[in-house]
Amino acid sequence: MKHVLFVDDQLSTLEYYISKLKEQGYEVDTAFTGQDALDRIRDNKYDLIVLDIMMPYHRMEDLLQLTDEEILHAPEENVKTGVRIYRELSKSPTRPPIVILSARSEADIRRISREMECELPADLICLHKGLDDPADILGSIEKGLH
Repeated sequence: MKHVLFVDDQLSTLEYYISKLKEQGYEVDTAFTGQDALDRIRDNKYDLIVLDIMMPYHRMEDLLQLTDEEILHAPEENVKTGVRIYRELSKSPTRPPIVILSARSEADIRRISREMECELPADLICLHKGLDDPADILGSIEKGLH
């Protein structure tokens, strides 16, 4: 059974894709923050990681202690978490394939990555959660697994 890690801070995004992937026989883990993702990656072997770019870095229990105002004005480095995770994973020769799923455009994702001195490969699959059809997104995720 293929094992997928889905990293996104928006539960509504996770629920849909998790249910569809499980229906197709995949084992799916989730992480809501950057630190949760890195902990899961350290403790498990994944066949694919689906990664949001813009999300908090800190653990959920730490976030729950912040006010909405503090979250809204979080330092930018805390919201560019997906790029930080990608940069960490790219150092490993055994890292699984990564699919980027974000509300940001691919051009925006690549610009943010360059600003953070993390060049993304040209063949990296970048999907747009607001514009791409969910069936196409699932197809791209499955393509990344094979």
